[in-house]
Amino acid sequence: MIEYEGFQAKKVLVLGISVTGLGTVKFLSKFGANIFVSEFDEKKKDSKEHIEIKKYTENVEVGGHSEEF
Repeated sequence: MIEYEGFQAKKVLVLGISVTGLGTVKFLSKFGANIFVSEFDEKKKDSKEHIEIKKYTENVEVGGHSEEF
């Protein structure tokens, strides 16, 4: 396993919850990143990727990109 501490406790924003976004979230979570995910497309809400991403972070918004994130 790769040992890398560069993301530990860092805030990281992932735009999009498609396959690439999901893979990125899984990767970053292994290294302790504080992950925020934003998806513009309202149709992606409750998709299989959205549901899977919520297993790794509660910081998920769908239907636009807010200034909070």
